[in-house]
Amino acid sequence: MVKANKTTTNAGETIPVIVKTGNADVLSRLFLFNRKQLHAVLATVSGNEPYTSLVAYAVTPDMKGLVFATPSATRKFRNLMKNTKVSLLIDSRSGTAGNYMKNRGNNCHR
Repeated sequence: MVKANKTTTNAGETIPVIVKTGNADVLSRLFLFNRKQLHAVLATVSGNEPYTSLVAYAVTPDMKGLVFATPSATRKFRNLMKNTKVSLLIDSRSGTAGNYMKNRGNNCHR
């Protein structure tokens, strides 16, 4: 359901803003992502600096967690050991020019 349809102006350019409300079946979307999207972007923190990595992931059978493998000698592993707050972006676009404004990726925080 569309709640509001607004526009905002930035440097003389009109940018549409659409606010949607409702319920999303997160588990079924996550299950579908797990079958169709093999990679996600993991964002970690090192000190005050962000660090992103492309990771292959899988959803646990109980649908309560995500797992990925990484060697312990990687920066992402060291970052995770220091700060467990992460973000994972799973992108649902197909990569074609027309799909860049249709992202349904979830930004999941732990």
